[in-house]
Amino acid sequence: MVKVKTKPLLIFILLLCLASVFSASADVYLIPIKGTIDYGVAGFVKRAMRNAERNRADLVVIEIDTLGGLVDAALEIKDTIMQARVPNVTYVTGRAWSAGALIALSGEELYMVSGSSIGSAETRPKEEKIISAVRREFKATAESRGKDGRIAEAMVDSDVEIPGINEKGKILNLTAIEALELKISDGTINTLPELLELKEVAHEDIIDQEPSGAEKFARFLTDPIVSSLLLTIGFLGIILEFFTLGWGAAGTVGIVSLTLFFGGRYLSGLAGLEHIVLFLAGLIFLGLEIFVIPGFGIVGLLGIAGLLTSIILSFKNLTQAVWVLIAAIALTALFLKIFWKRLKKAPLFKKLVLETSLEESKGFSVAEDKLKDLEGKNGVTATVMRPSGLIEVEGKRYSAQTAGEFLGRDVNIKVIEVKGNRIVVEESE
Repeated sequence: MVKVKTKPLLIFILLLCLASVFSASADVYLIPIKGTIDYGVAGFVKRAMRNAERNRADLVVIEIDTLGGLVDAALEIKDTIMQARVPNVTYVTGRAWSAGALIALSGEELYMVSGSSIGSAETRPKEEKIISAVRREFKATAESRGKDGRIAEAMVDSDVEIPGINEKGKILNLTAIEALELKISDGTINTLPELLELKEVAHEDIIDQEPSGAEKFARFLTDPIVSSLLLTIGFLGIILEFFTLGWGAAGTVGIVSLTLFFGGRYLSGLAGLEHIVLFLAGLIFLGLEIFVIPGFGIVGLLGIAGLLTSIILSFKNLTQAVWVLIAAIALTALFLKIFWKRLKKAPLFKKLVLETSLEESKGFSVAEDKLKDLEGKNGVTATVMRPSGLIEVEGKRYSAQTAGEFLGRDVNIKVIEVKGNRIVVEESE
């Protein structure tokens, strides 16, 4: 029987493991935040941070150069950074203004390049409720990272005065040197390698995180102006399709526009499948009300409510949602008016709209005493009834309407009621 000494073998394996650990390069993830901060950026930062956490990054560097953007999006980014399960630092290479200042303050450590600046977080609109909320958010974020919350508040509220630092009535903005002196930043570092050397992180390659093509496209689609245009085109396409026979280009363009609207918001994480399902349900209800159910009632109202609710819920900011929707409806009404004038001149419109004048010389009879005699008589429809149109009884034509149903041309009908000049008919066998 051969005896094996396990102790030297275990020590050898342990030394090999330790050697591999100390010789390995650290994983450094770089997440850039540049340009306007919106929900697309927030979605990108979340994805990039998940990648870093999944791969157990040794350090995440959030590089910042922005003039600001949406507060709601900045709050999402701030939460993502503060809740990260990997070491992270924020690195201001240009400007960290407005919403960018909040993101910069959220890192475990904050470093700034010479010539960079941080602050100028005045809210829009300047309402006391909004100012108070954002001011407290800045203060809480700064204090959680061991920084002066009062200085952070002065970046938001011009009423905050700090003797020797800022004057009342002016929003605070700090240079890199000033931020270091006030201990808002943890150091002035001019290059990324210097920062990694300071953090004692050995590295060979920096893993750059960049927005994917889909994220860039989604960011474009969720821009408020683009969203308004997509909704306008979508509304116009659907409305015009309701006034045409069959399915055509207008409906196709409308559906594509609405698909882009919700698709962009879905990719950005603003809308879920429930919002899309709600919109489709509203569209179906509205179609049933227009094409199947006579009159306009509860089904039509439910359809409109479903459409509007799904659109509003796809925004995280109610004010922005209302303004985008108002803009889309106003533009739709404007373009519809223009299209309506042109549609009146189109041959197809003349086929759909009754333009015949009811002159007695052309065989029409409108005298009330003659109309009363029509009750109970049979005839045929002379035009399509939607639900109004022309009927022919005993060789003469009359303007009439159904109780609500649509009838085609040359359909046998019976006059069931005559009240004044109003003739009501129904389909007969």
